[in-house]
Amino acid sequence: MAPRMTDNSIIARNIPKLIGRFALVVGVLMIAAVFFPPLRQEADYFFSFIPPAIRGTAAASSVFFGLIIITLARGLTRRKKRARNLAILILLLNPIASVTISFAEILLIILLIIYRKEFYAKSDPSTKWRPIIAFAQVIVISIFSSLILLYLRKDNLLLYDPSINKIITGVFRGFIGLDTNLEFKSAHLEEFTNFFIGSLGFFSIVIPFILFFRRVKPFETMTEEDR
Repeated sequence: MAPRMTDNSIIARNIPKLIGRFALVVGVLMIAAVFFPPLRQEADYFFSFIPPAIRGTAAASSVFFGLIIITLARGLTRRKKRARNLAILILLLNPIASVTISFAEILLIILLIIYRKEFYAKSDPSTKWRPIIAFAQVIVISIFSSLILLYLRKDNLLLYDPSINKIITGVFRGFIGLDTNLEFKSAHLEEFTNFFIGSLGFFSIVIPFILFFRRVKPFETMTEEDR
């Protein structure tokens, strides 16, 4: 008769899955905090002392890093060591880039350090399609994030209520570094928005560029345990 597993052993076996799901939540919160004031109260306090250009870049960085954490969540559930190391690096860089850090991010860092031995599996080799897939994912999220920012906060940002087509056109223009052709209530708000959208456009190019030129050495076939 097989030995019965205790509750502690069941929890220990599922720690990577729990941490991966928690990482997914943290990534979503990092992105949501850019758009919803109740989630970014501390950011608003610090941002009041920071120039709009840096504020816009910091907000875009939070969206960018949040997207990476969401992407890494699947690797964490599969015990990927590289996903764990990259997640810690991103979580440490985020406070520098976005000025603030949440309690959830701190807790995730602590969990990844405490249970570091649970993440030992090797990463899958990159395929030729990964840069294209990454580019498509980042472009969609970045455009959607920019549209949400302008649409949800248009009463605070813009002088008038533009059509959705006008907003979409402004986002695409901002992505390639052009003026959005939208009328803002102040030069500070215009500078913040332009840097936010422009930074997302820049990040959308950087991710696939890095993946395309990153050299990945092939490794032996993965075992069932690694999978």
